Amino acid sequence: MSRMRDQLLRNKRKDTAPVEREETSGSVPIPVEGEETSATVPIPMESEESSTPVIIREDEQEWKELDAGYPSAEHGEFIVRTRTYPLHTTHGHYQLSELAARLPALSILCKQRPLENLEQFVFMDTETTGLGLGAGNLPFMIGVGFFQEQQFVIEQLLIRHPAEEPALLAYLLQRLRGRTHLVTYNGKSFDWPLIKNRFIIHRYEEESRQLEHMDALYPSRSLWKHVLESCRLSMVERERLGVSRMDDLPGSEAPAKYFEYLATKDPLVLSGVFHHNELDLLSLVTLCTHMGYATEGKLAYEYMGPEEQYRLFVWYDRMDLTALAEGMLERILSRELPQQKPYLGAIASYYKKQKKWELAEKLWKEDLTAHAGDRLHPIASYIELSKLYEHVYKKPDTALTYARDALEQWTRLKSATRMDADRQDKDRLALQKRIERLDRRSQQQAHRNSTRSTRSRNQKKQQGKGQVEQHEHQGFLFEL
Repeated sequence: MSRMRDQLLRNKRKDTAPVEREETSGSVPIPVEGEETSATVPIPMESEESSTPVIIREDEQEWKELDAGYPSAEHGEFIVRTRTYPLHTTHGHYQLSELAARLPALSILCKQRPLENLEQFVFMDTETTGLGLGAGNLPFMIGVGFFQEQQFVIEQLLIRHPAEEPALLAYLLQRLRGRTHLVTYNGKSFDWPLIKNRFIIHRYEEESRQLEHMDALYPSRSLWKHVLESCRLSMVERERLGVSRMDDLPGSEAPAKYFEYLATKDPLVLSGVFHHNELDLLSLVTLCTHMGYATEGKLAYEYMGPEEQYRLFVWYDRMDLTALAEGMLERILSRELPQQKPYLGAIASYYKKQKKWELAEKLWKEDLTAHAGDRLHPIASYIELSKLYEHVYKKPDTALTYARDALEQWTRLKSATRMDADRQDKDRLALQKRIERLDRRSQQQAHRNSTRSTRSRNQKKQQGKGQVEQHEHQGFLFEL
């Protein structure tokens, strides 16, 4: 990491500060507001897409080709590129304006405070020099997106060398202030911890602790981990959000482009990085809109495969959206048996939690029927049926039959697959204990039933004998 920092420092330009200052050990030169020299003539940026006031130097006109420049901020110099989008802009399947109507539904995903307006959001994505969270990994570009004055604004903050990082972080804190919900993709594990580390390094008070972090990676994994090849944002947006990127720079190549810029000082080298970061932020808005429609139950379920429908059911169940969850189960169970087959046991377990015993029993038995032609039957369904008949229906003899079937299937599974020795012993002992217990209970119940039967017969005999004596007595009285 020290070699990386040395490379960054070697490529630092000597003439970037607008005024020369005496530097002490460990200090960073930060310009004073309003100070200018002949080398820093402000030139307004002329771009319809740019809304933040920026300036560029006469000797650095190449930044103008990227619609980028220095923000007119009091903290110091760094590069900012601004893009604004009207709310009717379409990105993928949705318009940016559709997110506003999804806020009540998205509030289900929030733990701290509900969503009331779009201005609460701040979307963030970083481009870094590496993948670690240590001090040597530098976020050279931080993209932030937010809604403001009926438009979506993207600001991409770039440092040309490490000395500009304090100014960038100070500006970023201003952008975060007043927002309540931070939206990222894998930001909880990478982007946000990295930025917080940079705040600590530069002794900034972290003023954004009130932000509720919504990492869109986690619901994406819940829905598509077993459906898509991967849960990278580029894969999710292409397969589920209707976003098609043309000539996009892969995120993995961004660090190399930044080091190329440090070597050549050509801003155009970074054009692909700016474009990639911008699309990531737009896709975050689209993904939030999609999640909002999902929590409202307004997705096109008929186009989903059984695996995606099942994952959506699990997601609904986790959020206590019972009506939507059971609706997904009905769709899965309405499919042909081969498509239902992988999910019957899991759905039965759901009904078990709901104490819908008859539905659970039906599905466990259907699970066994569906695997009737297989060499190995699902052991879990045998065990669950054994538990059901033992604890709910109070029929230990039937429970014993299912437990013995489970042990038989376990023996077949052991011979057909490589099982861990400890697991083998644990599973075998558990099944044997269950069988022994059920055998005792079955014998006890049989004994009780036999005793009741004997008592019942004796009672009937006594009743019959009493009736005969009564008839004899009545006959004697009649003869008198």
